[in-house]
Amino acid sequence: MLDNVLGRSILKLGNPDIMQMHARISYFISAHGICHIPNAIMLNGMAALPAHPHVVLAGDARLGAVFRIDTDTGNVGIAFKDPLLTAPTNASTPIGVNGLKIAGDYMYFTNTAREIFARVPIDGFGQKTGDIEVIVALNDAESYNWDDFVVLEDLNVAYLAQPDNAIAQVSLDGEQKIIVGGGDDGTTLVGTTSLAITQDGKTLYATTRGGTVDGSVYGGQVVRVQL
Repeated sequence: MLDNVLGRSILKLGNPDIMQMHARISYFISAHGICHIPNAIMLNGMAALPAHPHVVLAGDARLGAVFRIDTDTGNVGIAFKDPLLTAPTNASTPIGVNGLKIAGDYMYFTNTAREIFARVPIDGFGQKTGDIEVIVALNDAESYNWDDFVVLEDLNVAYLAQPDNAIAQVSLDGEQKIIVGGGDDGTTLVGTTSLAITQDGKTLYATTRGGTVDGSVYGGQVVRVQL
């Protein structure tokens, strides 16, 4: 019975507002504002701190900053800033920090404009405790960039969405390869944007934004990938 299923999630509805949604499936959905972030420009990736799950880190792709937001109190502030979170001034796609995940003692992120996948050590409160480490730079920047991702620290691997048409596998030692799509395969994945993985690490789910390939229009999809 779905009637007894409860959901709770943090939504980014517009910018720079943070909203909280409570849902009881098949009954109602309600949302209320948690905080307003007047100095934010373009909030993008977001993840909860494992030690304090009511506190989330949110990257700002234009400001080059990571905000810390307490969803219980509404308090918000900048946890840290770094040039590697920004887009270069001459970037054709001015999106810096994009995907953002927390695993172990690190915050992992992609920077779309700088074409990197990187991580930074943080403490339990989301404070930066060391320098950013670039794990890998995109090896085919003319054809792709990086968007959202999933990371499995215990398996030393991450999977990254590569718009326009691929998923990359990256080891945390810096090796990278395309595992789905890419090259002449323009229709298996059309506009890969985000990934999720099952708890056993054997199945990926990719969302796509759709697009036009060779004159044919493809809608957005959810694609299952067996690893």
